[in-house]
This record gives sequence, C-alpha cells and structure tokens, in this order.
Amino acid sequence: MHITRRSGPIFRSTAIPLAILAALLLPLSRAQSTEWRVGPGRALTLPSQAAAQVRDGDTVSIDAAEYVDCATWTRHNLLLRGVGGFAHVRDKSCGGKAIWIVQGRNTVIENIEFSGATVVDKNGAGIRQEGTNLLVRRCFFHDNENGILSGADPASTIIVDSSEFADNGYGDGYSHNMYIGHVGAFFLRHSLTHRAKVGHNVKSRANETHILYNRISNEATGTASRDIDVPNGGILVVLGNVIQHGPQTQNSNLCGYGLEGLTNPLHRVIFASNTLVTQRTAGTFLILPSSGTDSLRLYNNVFVGAATILGGSSAFVDSGGNLLLKSIASAGFSDAAAYDYRLTAASPAVNYGVGPPTQMLTPSYEYRYPTGAVPRRSSGALDAGAFEYQPTTSATAVPAALPDDPRLDPIHPNPSAGSVTVGFTLSREARVSIAFLTVLGQEVLTVSDGVLAAGRHTLACSVAGLPKGPYWCSVTAGTVVRARLLVVE
Repeated sequence: MHITRRSGPIFRSTAIPLAILAALLLPLSRAQSTEWRVGPGRALTLPSQAAAQVRDGDTVSIDAAEYVDCATWTRHNLLLRGVGGFAHVRDKSCGGKAIWIVQGRNTVIENIEFSGATVVDKNGAGIRQEGTNLLVRRCFFHDNENGILSGADPASTIIVDSSEFADNGYGDGYSHNMYIGHVGAFFLRHSLTHRAKVGHNVKSRANETHILYNRISNEATGTASRDIDVPNGGILVVLGNVIQHGPQTQNSNLCGYGLEGLTNPLHRVIFASNTLVTQRTAGTFLILPSSGTDSLRLYNNVFVGAATILGGSSAFVDSGGNLLLKSIASAGFSDAAAYDYRLTAASPAVNYGVGPPTQMLTPSYEYRYPTGAVPRRSSGALDAGAFEYQPTTSATAVPAALPDDPRLDPIHPNPSAGSVTVGFTLSREARVSIAFLTVLGQEVLTVSDGVLAAGRHTLACSVAGLPKGPYWCSVTAGTVVRARLLVVE
C-alpha cells in the first residue's frame, strides 16, 4: 500500500513526568526500611497481614506459594515481590474491587501471580491501581475479570514490564486483560497479552500510550475484541510488536484509536516495525476517526491477511516500507502455525524496510517469547516488521548469555545535571558497551565500548550535554543488556 507523504509537523512527544519515572524504575533508598517476610510457616502467613503493618519505603518478600487472600496497600514507596518463584494470590477480592488494591504512591510489584478475581460489578481485577505511579514487573495475570484496572490520575505513570496477561475478562466486553484509565502515561514493554475474553487485550485511556516490543495475540481460540484499543486518542506509540488476530475474535479491527472521542491532549500516532497477522476474512489493521487525528507516521510494518491497512484519516500522514501480504503462507515466517513470525531467508520482508525520517521510528529490540526482548541486530538494510533476519544463525537460535551479567548498580547521583557514576560487576571477561538511550530505546550517547576483565568496574560518565529528561543507561556485556533509568536535570 502506498500512502502519500504530505508536509506537516514533526512528531514530538510530550515530556514524560521525570520524577515519576525515576521513582518507579530506580531502587528506592531502603537504609531505614524493613523487610517483611511472608510465607507458610512464617510469623506472617498472608500478604494481607503484612499490608496491615508496613510503613513507607518497606519491602514485602512473599515466598513462592499459594495464598487465598486479598490486600489493600496504603503505604508509599513499597516494593512487593515474590521470592523463589511466583507468589500466587488468588480467589479473593477486597472492597468489591480486586485481589490487591494499591492506594500508595510509587509502588513496585514483582514476581506475583494473580488469578480468580471476581466481584459483583463484574470488573474484579488482579490489581486495582488507585495510587499514583505503578511499576509491574515479571508478573502473571490470568482468569480474572480484569488483569489490571486503574483509576484516573493525570499525574500518574503506569509501567508494565516483562509480564503475561491471559484469559482475563468477564465476557461482556467491558472488562479486559488490562484497562488503563485516564493517567498521564502508560508503558507496556516486553510482555505477552493474549486471549482476553471478549474485551480488549490492551485498553488505555492514558494521555500517552507506549506499546513497545510485545506479543499481543489471540491464537486459535481467543475471543478478544481489539488487540489494542486507545479510545480517547492522545500520543500513541506502537513499536516493534507482534500482533496476531485469531479467527474467533469479536471485532474485525485489530487496533483502534480515538473511536470514543479524541478527548486527550494531542492526537498523534507512531506505528512502526510491527508484524500484524489477521486470520479473519476481512477487517482493518489500524482504524482512526474520520477526522481529528493530527499526524500518523506509519513505517516498516508487515501486514498479513485479508484486511485493509488503514481506516479513517489523519491530517498528516507519513509512511514508507510497509509490506502488505494477503496470505500467511507468502510471508516466509519461521513457524507461522506456532505464531513464530521471525523471518526466513525467503521472506519478502527481508531488506524491505526504509530508513525512517527520525530515530524514534527505528526499533532497538525484538520481542522474545514468552516475556522478554533482545537487541535488534541489523545485518544490512532494515527488514520490515518486528524482526530482523539473521543469516548466520538458525531461525530458532537464541544467543547464549550469562544470566547474571552484568550486575548493574544503581546510578548515582540521580537525578543529575553533570556527571554520574555507572557501576557494574562481571563474572568473566566480556566486551562491554555503555550507552544512554531515550525512553523509546533510541541511542543518544555512547560513552564506552571495549573488553573488560572479570570483577567490579565503575565509570564516570558526563551527561551534561543531554537535554533534560529521562534516559535509560544501558550496559551491554556480550549479548546481555541491563538498564537503569536516569533523569537529567
């Protein structure tokens, strides 16, 4: 499909709330905090018992076990984590709302499994987010009426990282795998969300929605409506995702934007380097309102199936490198029957991509099943879609990696306006690269690249030349990438 490029404004995202991102992704100071241990045989046997006693800044470590329990977390700056595997909380809801109601600020939740949330209102959630700022990392939500349900807080940022959502939804179309309300910004990255029950796999009313390097799918039996629904517009970035729309889905459109009214500030869409496959007999991959969208940048996507690429219109459209294929068999995927859409040498997507007009449209990672991502390695011209063909490795090969290397320390000082110290530990000699990237993964500064011996290393890095804002500090050792968030003031 060819879409005419027209003159128009360059896309610029609004500023991400800096203090919010720092609070969510950087380790909190816990010098005077308490760690509460929860588990069978311990003094505290249920997470709700810890919720009644914690203070601001505390850590709650929950042994991997089954807990028929619910809790309301009212304190701020909490780290709630499963240890030794998933801590599975299930089959009980508090306040007619959720398994966990989170009311405090700056909450981090890791390694928790949520299932069986049901309430009278038919919208029981694994997590009901009522506070400001939430980071969910390496969690699993399944068989709830909602996976995550948030309230409206324009000062809040919600980040979901490396997590799985499966089979959530009451089945009436009003509940979803995740339902993000009117918050300031929502980031979904390196995650798997699939088979929502009649509702959407991702629904977000956030002012900014960033969907980065995920798999969003329905497989053969999923009955979700849309894979992505952003009903009130705003800034939408969809980059590097695998999106599969199965034959049992409720809606013929995969991605909807602004279809309930463009009430959010700004109406701008970036849709780049995604692989979209529909098994419906008709439909639309991306549908916009008939008017009101300010700009659409559509680059280097692979669209497969009997659907049109675009419905609705945008005042400014910029596109290139988009590949439309009418059959899955013609796509040259590694194993389409298993939803593995990595490329073979025979794929027409190889070298089909074009250089986008801005680095924001260039992917830095590739999704890896079930939850995770690896750096995207280009071996020539950019390939279209979510994956880059690698001729020197088999289609299913995953690069060898040291699971614990590099072990990355918190960056300090943070925030910073000048120099920061980056510290990390290697268990053996490795080639190490240290770089700073935007929150979308675009590299803006490389400060070191070389072979380092095993042991502990520290490096002073000047960030004085970077514009104010949030950045990832990325440390790559071999094929393994670790990152911390830094705020430049």
